[in-house]
Amino acid sequence: MVCVAVNYIWGERNARRFQGKSQTAVNLKSRLVKELPRYLQLQIRGIPDTPVLKALVGRFGIITDFRAKTFIHCTWTRPLQGTIKLNYDAAVKADGSGFGGLLRTSEGHVVCAYSGKGLSSSVYQQELNAVHKGIQLAKDQGFSKIEIASDSLGVIRTINRMEDPPWDCQDQVREIREIAVWFEEIRFYHAFRETNRTTDYLAGIGVEADNFICFIAPFPVELCIILEEDMNNKVYLRFHQY
Repeated sequence: MVCVAVNYIWGERNARRFQGKSQTAVNLKSRLVKELPRYLQLQIRGIPDTPVLKALVGRFGIITDFRAKTFIHCTWTRPLQGTIKLNYDAAVKADGSGFGGLLRTSEGHVVCAYSGKGLSSSVYQQELNAVHKGIQLAKDQGFSKIEIASDSLGVIRTINRMEDPPWDCQDQVREIREIAVWFEEIRFYHAFRETNRTTDYLAGIGVEADNFICFIAPFPVELCIILEEDMNNKVYLRFHQY
């Protein structure tokens, strides 16, 4: 829509400057209103099926196909037998920043859960803090095979050498990679946010924490509920992105 308006305004400007011709603002507006629906009709191809968009399209008299919302079914996935799994997350709020992580076995049992407070207000930096601490804990406990999952695609892509890290995070990324080579098997991959609820909860605790916390059973009730749901393969519904 902006393109149509700018095109007409620029055309009017050129006509006045180079041809000595002009038209009133009312005429220009009238032409623009007539042209806009034709432009939109050519540009719009399949839009989400919502009442608001239907009403807007109807006002312009545009004929198009509407896409119904679809869902993706997702669950927390267990690691392979003999492999430990690390989920981690970060939180940045008005009152502080934090991170959290969780190591679980293929049966879904918790080996270690942790939360920490960070000084940086960067979510990316807190995500690095979370994975750094998590793989160090896994190494210290002697696990040789590990999977690392997070809903932060940027950090995952950086660790997998698909993207370069910000300059102020390069040293920590290097340290993470140095720890990673110690493991016999290690894999970093993306997980949907809906399946990362445990560490979202732990990261929130990290915001309020004064020091690094390593939890031992019994865990907080809210965390236990989420862990139980994950062990029972709770299915989450995620809106499909258009």
